[in-house]
Amino acid sequence: MDSVIARLRDVWQSMIKGGGGHCPVCDKWGKVSAISMTGTCVRSLIWLRNEHIKTGQGWIHVPSTAPRYVMRSYSISSLKHWGLVQQRADVPEPKVKGQPKTKYSGYWRITPVGQEFLDGLCQMPKKVFIYNDARWGASDDMTHARNCLDEQFDYDAMMRDTLSGSK
Repeated sequence: MDSVIARLRDVWQSMIKGGGGHCPVCDKWGKVSAISMTGTCVRSLIWLRNEHIKTGQGWIHVPSTAPRYVMRSYSISSLKHWGLVQQRADVPEPKVKGQPKTKYSGYWRITPVGQEFLDGLCQMPKKVFIYNDARWGASDDMTHARNCLDEQFDYDAMMRDTLSGSK
């Protein structure tokens, strides 16, 4: 039985690392997605740092304070895969009638690595590979924050790129 389970896991992992596919057990669709460091990501990180400096708060409640471009892009939550931001999980979200309970608070802060990245003291991979909200790997190509400012989000490239190489 263990060998059958191991084989199914191997098949599933090869499918999601490539172009994606349906799980042979539950039929769930899965794919390891490539997320690129874009100009919006860098500008969102700059906003988070500036908000921290402006307010003197360590944790910033992003849903209530972030500008529209930050909220629409989901870039703050993407930046966690590079270790540039941290999400606070120990403060419950205020209860709002009719909204589902969330397990996170909406509070974020920039990490020391995020500060170094913005200050040009370190580089980050241009892409990270994500499955089920967990990092599976990163590209070998590295970049500085300044080099990303002109990079635009490319949906087609995200769907085309795979952990095992571009289609």
